[in-house]
Amino acid sequence: MRMDDTHIEATRIWKTLLPNILDLIEERTKSCVRMKKLTVVTLPNGTTMGVMQPNDDTHTIFDIPYLAALSNAQIGQPVFVVYWYGMTNAIAIALSDNSKPYQSLLVREVNGMTINNLQEYTMDNFAF
Repeated sequence: MRMDDTHIEATRIWKTLLPNILDLIEERTKSCVRMKKLTVVTLPNGTTMGVMQPNDDTHTIFDIPYLAALSNAQIGQPVFVVYWYGMTNAIAIALSDNSKPYQSLLVREVNGMTINNLQEYTMDNFAF
């Protein structure tokens, strides 16, 4: 085999394996806590705030709970949102525009639990 043929064959094998690899990664990590940077689109109302992914052509707004430290978040501000399994299990945890120290927001409480204990905090504890 020439080098070009070897490269073509390797690319073909990779393209064949890639969907299976991605499916396996998704299956094995779906219960992991993930974080996204989203934009506030509706003001906090005491329970939830509306957030949306930047440049989202579908304009999907997620109404999610937030930490008390974000009660004064303004429309257009970027916030960090943690979620697991999907955006229906999400909570806004911190401003991401450096207007407040990120670390100080991480120790704020949600129903008596600190965000440091999030891995022990189940969705049953959130009031949706």
